[in-house]
Amino acid sequence: MNRINWIDTAKGIGILLVVLGHTSIPSNLESWIYSFHMPLFFFLSGFLFKESKYPTMIIFLKKKVQTLLIPYFAFSLLTYLFWAVILNNIGASSSKWYIPLIGIFYSNGTDQWMLHNTPLWFLTCLFVVELLYYSLTKLTLNKTTIVVFLLTSSIIGYLDSLYAPIRLPWSIDVAFTALVFFGFGKLLSSKEFKMFNLPSKYKAILIVLLLTINVISIEQKIDMNYNTYGNYFNFYIASFSGIFALLLISQLLPRIGFVSFLGINTLIILSLHKVLIPIIDKVFSVLMNGFTPGTLMWGVSVSVCTILILIPTIMIINKYFPYLIGRTSHSKYNSSKKPKSA
Repeated sequence: MNRINWIDTAKGIGILLVVLGHTSIPSNLESWIYSFHMPLFFFLSGFLFKESKYPTMIIFLKKKVQTLLIPYFAFSLLTYLFWAVILNNIGASSSKWYIPLIGIFYSNGTDQWMLHNTPLWFLTCLFVVELLYYSLTKLTLNKTTIVVFLLTSSIIGYLDSLYAPIRLPWSIDVAFTALVFFGFGKLLSSKEFKMFNLPSKYKAILIVLLLTINVISIEQKIDMNYNTYGNYFNFYIASFSGIFALLLISQLLPRIGFVSFLGINTLIILSLHKVLIPIIDKVFSVLMNGFTPGTLMWGVSVSVCTILILIPTIMIINKYFPYLIGRTSHSKYNSSKKPKSA
């Protein structure tokens, strides 16, 4: 499979926003990041999804267990131990020891169920989303039917967010909303989607327009993990405009080796960054008296330190423990090599 450079760039920028969004930053910036950063990853997952690779459900399930569920449970157990031994004892986060342990199997990032590593909710949710979409393609490949199904799913997901009394395991409730982004990502991956083929000057104009629409449409902080979306129309307008703006930006940018490196290794960054941030926060609070939590400087500084710590971790995992990320051998895309600036 040939890599698409601008998709690696988009994923790299996206995962940087995920890390930044989990630090202490101004609330307006946090709301902007949350308006599209997780929808972006569901969209890109759909964009890259090829149902033809899985002729049977058994083949599909085997692959998804390998690439999503094994990494989920591996990183869940590793980070649970880290939380139980360190984070839960230094006051970075606290809970009864058994709640996150049960939460590994419940896999819902609300309350204290995944206090050890909340971002991992994405992996089980994506598994459910891909299972739903794959099952749909076994029933029909008609694009009109699929669009109707996705629109229906968006309504089901939104109504669930408003009225459902309980949260479902593996974020099944969130999956109905996430399926919309995944499905349209898949549908728009065809060559029929002309927006990606515009001349650069028109892309630049469109980026400004899309970002303006995105900012105007942000009514409140949305949070897919918490199944909180605000106004139905504002949510989807803000999410899709933010997604398309970032994709166009990624196409205009030259390939930046470091960003692509992050994009290729989003799974590791997603799975480990959140356990580092509380420790870095505590170090900063002691050593950096000039920094104030809740500022952009604080968030960027913590994010940079987090990424720098993760770079050697990424290289070690890719080289010695590829099975943790669903690979049976070293990556053929050289994702274990040191990142280059260009």
